[in-house]
Amino acid sequence: MRLYRKTRLGREYKLPILLDRAASRPVPAGGEIPQEQVLVDRIIEISPGIPPDQWANWYKQTLAVLKPGVYLMIVHLAYDDEEMRGATWDHSDWGAAWRQRDLDMVSSSDFQQFLQQQKFTLVKWSDVAKALPAR
Repeated sequence: MRLYRKTRLGREYKLPILLDRAASRPVPAGGEIPQEQVLVDRIIEISPGIPPDQWANWYKQTLAVLKPGVYLMIVHLAYDDEEMRGATWDHSDWGAAWRQRDLDMVSSSDFQQFLQQQKFTLVKWSDVAKALPAR
């Protein structure tokens, strides 16, 4: 049911489905997604357990080895302020401090320069959607 809803809504709104060819997010048993609807090669997201002072290195090492393709890097961006601490008080991971580190890392000139040196092309989700097959 949930899978049907995702694929139906994806088609209806002409948006890619948040699944990747590397199968980092499993398709429920019995579910089928036409391969032409899966436009992302791999979803990249840092996991708990990486020390904060190693985040930039983790991202650079993970991204540097990627072959040409379409990759989705999930980050959780926010300021570590009173409002975000209140909203994420029960999130030991992905809380306000985590989100501030993500924001600081992706907006840093060092990371921006790394992306340019590695020849990454940043696109919006709507740009990826243009590669969806016509109905």
